[in-house]
Amino acid sequence: MYKELKSPVAVQLELTTRCNHKCIHCYNHWRKDSVQNITLSENDLRQIIDNLRENECPNLLITGGEPMLNKKVLFRVLERAKKGGITTSVNSTLVTLTENDANRFKELGVSTVLTSILGPQYATLCKYVSVYMIHTREEENVL
Repeated sequence: MYKELKSPVAVQLELTTRCNHKCIHCYNHWRKDSVQNITLSENDLRQIIDNLRENECPNLLITGGEPMLNKKVLFRVLERAKKGGITTSVNSTLVTLTENDANRFKELGVSTVLTSILGPQYATLCKYVSVYMIHTREEENVL
């Protein structure tokens, strides 16, 4: 009746603890100035993805910190996962997202991108993320 699994059906992989925000609702308790930023090496990430593929783990959620702070590494992980037949999702603030990045996500078969929309106004966003960003007048209305 039940299928015995070789591996988890999904894995969350934290690429880095680095983040460009300090959201008041963040679940990462380590988000304090005194905590060291930790980023997995490309070699470690290759080994992790290969291990997931070999053990037939079908789903990978890439998270952080903010995984898009090192896009080169993020896209390499997505490429390797795709080659290994692993379905990928990304959890990101999307603050650094460009049209090229979005196209790359599509090209690499990213199935889901999870982000938070914290309010319709720029001031509301800044209140929740504790960061003030340089922006244009057009960006004041987020929605």
